[in-house]
Amino acid sequence: MKDKAKKILNIFTIVLISLFYLAAIFLLFSTITEYKPQKVENIALDTKLSNNPMNSEEISIFMWNIGHAGLSKEMDDYTEGGYKHKPGIDIYQKTLNALLNKLSAFSYVDFIMLQEVDVFSNRSYYINQKNIIADFLPDFINTFALTDDVQFKLFPLYSPLGRLKSGLQTLTKFTPIEIQRRAYPSQTNWPAHLLLPHSCFLINRFALDNGKQFLVINTQYTPLGLGFPGNMDMEALKLFVTNEYNKGNYVIVGGDWNMNPPGFKKMLSINKSKKSKQNNEMLGQLLPSNWQWVFDNNIPSKRKLNAAFNAQSTLTTVTDFFLLSPNIQSLNISCLDMNFEYSAHNPLLITIKLK
Repeated sequence: MKDKAKKILNIFTIVLISLFYLAAIFLLFSTITEYKPQKVENIALDTKLSNNPMNSEEISIFMWNIGHAGLSKEMDDYTEGGYKHKPGIDIYQKTLNALLNKLSAFSYVDFIMLQEVDVFSNRSYYINQKNIIADFLPDFINTFALTDDVQFKLFPLYSPLGRLKSGLQTLTKFTPIEIQRRAYPSQTNWPAHLLLPHSCFLINRFALDNGKQFLVINTQYTPLGLGFPGNMDMEALKLFVTNEYNKGNYVIVGGDWNMNPPGFKKMLSINKSKKSKQNNEMLGQLLPSNWQWVFDNNIPSKRKLNAAFNAQSTLTTVTDFFLLSPNIQSLNISCLDMNFEYSAHNPLLITIKLK
């Protein structure tokens, strides 16, 4: 009996040691292959495109987190209490085609800002969505910045996500004079930062006739719960945009902030949900009061992904919105109710004017 117990203990010990070594090897692999972008990266402009100067008339922007064409109404997601991370190929292709058709319907706008656009990911069947979207919208200049480039994502453990390469895409009718990717400062230590996206903002800079510049900034920010306004990331964004404004430039920042905007009301008339993300009013204290947080409080922009979408029970909130410098006037802002059919986010359409 003692020999049998000893044998079982030995097997158990060998298994534990093996798991330890496998974990160590995986951490080493993830560390060596980790995507390590520079704090500031200049992005080359396609020289084949013709020069189309910026004008300062009314400017329209369509913005959407397309959820890598993998978060349609049928889907849930393991990161929010669900179980899935990848749709079947039929649902994926149907969703991607629908997204392209929707984007094409808004090809009249001046800018299209997208988040969670995959370029080489297991969850989107290794299809380069960035190139497909750019080809589908030939009248736009295409710019892109990576937020994720992971060789193998282990989670969820029951069905690892695998290869992940994704980012931000901004399409513009005007020719930028500069394109930059700026990283948010990292606030996590190893190995925690191996699990998190490399949040950044993609800047398209345009020259204006009045000698000033117009900056269109696309972002998807992942808050780390460290509070505001002391958060290093938001302080870095504040410093950048205020410096540009103090030069006399015009700045608009839009994206999926993964938190509520200042002034957000929890009860959305269209939704009737009893819960929503807690509003972070401290975000509103980050910048002077003449800076504007612009959003639509009548239609939710984000749904919870703990289960497939149900109009009667799924919790919704607002996490997609714009930040405007004081010298920009918001003429109209609308969240377009697509009933979360194609993505876990509804798109936004804003019209602005430079003062």
